[in-house]
Parts: sequence; structure tokens; C-alpha cells
Amino acid sequence: MFIVSNHYGTNISFALQYHDPTCSGDTFRMEGWFNFVPGETNSLNIPYLTDLRNANDPYFYYFVIAGDGAVWAGPYANNCPHGVQPLHKRPKSC
Repeated sequence: MFIVSNHYGTNISFALQYHDPTCSGDTFRMEGWFNFVPGETNSLNIPYLTDLRNANDPYFYYFVIAGDGAVWAGPYANNCPHGVQPLHKRPKSC
């Protein structure tokens, strides 16, 4: 299970990329955006990630942007889907 907690002082939006062998070409799937208010902890409803011990690839990439403009990201660039989705309506993008 993939759990996200917002311990920051403003709302955050979270996007996740992970290996999915069912994707053609680039085998990484991007899912997001997920909104979290300050103090919120929630699991992402992504069936493929229910048991991370069985994931085909141990690497996950994330991008987080806060309401005040703060950003958490790594050195790898990728296009994120536009718009924010509630946890029960996940856009899937390979």
C-alpha cells in the first residue's frame, strides 16, 4: 500500500510514476494529481501498488507541489497530467 502524508503547512498536490509492464513503449505509468490538506494521511487507491513487495521495479518517482509554490522533485524530468483528481478518480497515463 502506498501512503502519503502531508506534514507541510499548506495543501499539496502529489503525482507518482512507477514501472508498469502493461504499458507499451515507456514502461512507466504516471498517476496524479492527488490533493492533500495539511495533516492529511491517505493511501493511494492504486491496485497495482497494493503490495509493494511484489512490484516489478523498486523505483518510484514523485513530484509534489504545495499551495505556496514549494516543490519536491528529483533530477528526472517528465510530463505530469494537468488538473487535480480526487483519490477515487485516478487518471492513468503510460
